[in-house]
Amino acid sequence: MTGRRSCRIAATGMREFGLEPDFHGLDADLGFLGEERPDVVAEFVAVAENAVRGSAVLTVKAEAIGKLSGLYVNPVHRGQGVGRTLLKAAVDAGRSRGLGQDGYRGPALRGVRLGSGRRPARE
Repeated sequence: MTGRRSCRIAATGMREFGLEPDFHGLDADLGFLGEERPDVVAEFVAVAENAVRGSAVLTVKAEAIGKLSGLYVNPVHRGQGVGRTLLKAAVDAGRSRGLGQDGYRGPALRGVRLGSGRRPARE
């Protein structure tokens, strides 16, 4: 049940940006949450008061290179530190496995000030 609730949260987040989720294709990392897969390093689901608040999946995409394949937070619970906590857990899990990143310069984290309580302006 947690996997399905996590997929609904992810689908909501994707649709906010005009993307249609494909949980059996490109977005399979979330579609198969909880199932054993060789490229998945760690999966996290934030649950509080019997509600799924968000999820994150960390995968290996190349030798010693970790990729955050999905990080989604229920819109109702955004701005409460859920995403920050999931991101930290994923980064810590990757580092504990010796994973790094290969020159990531994606816009999603540019300008984010953790702990500010505000979301960055969209570019």
